[in-house]
Amino acid sequence: MLPVSTTPGGGILNIPFVTANANASQLDAVFWIETVPGGPGVSFVQLQYTQTVTLNFEGIQWPHITLATLLKQ
Repeated sequence: MLPVSTTPGGGILNIPFVTANANASQLDAVFWIETVPGGPGVSFVQLQYTQTVTLNFEGIQWPHITLATLLKQ
């Protein structure tokens, strides 16, 4: 398990378009690297993650949540 956060000290660099329209002010993410048994003598590696980016829309704090599973080829 690999947790990542911009809190309490850290930051996010945004491109000017993003800063003007939906500035990202905070990021929290957790990554899991797993070896999954797939049957007798067979296994595979996957990366699962969740991230929450807080976006500022004209003073409104909006959480943008992403979840994904990536399989190693």
